[in-house]
Amino acid sequence: MVKVVDNFLDNNSFKQLKEIVMGKTFPWYFESVINSKHSKIDNTLYFVHIAYHHSATSSFYETLKDMFWDKLKIKSLIRIKVNCYPKTNKLHINEKHIDYGFKHKAAVFSINTNDGGTILSGNKIDSIENRVVLFDGNKPHSSSTCTNQKARFNINFNYF
Repeated sequence: MVKVVDNFLDNNSFKQLKEIVMGKTFPWYFESVINSKHSKIDNTLYFVHIAYHHSATSSFYETLKDMFWDKLKIKSLIRIKVNCYPKTNKLHINEKHIDYGFKHKAAVFSINTNDGGTILSGNKIDSIENRVVLFDGNKPHSSSTCTNQKARFNINFNYF
């Protein structure tokens, strides 16, 4: 089941989150492989910030926890990953993947509006700022780049 919720955060929280993620001092880390279906020679790349994974947290974790924990009804967290997909000349759909090989919930929260999106069951769900897409994280899905903004920014949550 896929659920799309627009205006997920209140305006003040969303503005604060966007200023942090798209700000000059946010720590991004280069990834030369989008997911396990890609290789280091296929010219795909993106930047990530792991806010939470196996209990290791970044300083940004508490901000995300305060904004999303109750709204997503998180009981137990697996991972929070902030993504930055740089603009490409042509929209590139990345290879299908699953986040983890067991049943869990996934949420993709869009920080900015652009012509990219999340592809689930062959349907593209557009990246609209302050929109969250909720789905089963062990079902195949794809991410994409964008062509009409400098980058596509989103946050991926995996949880129970």
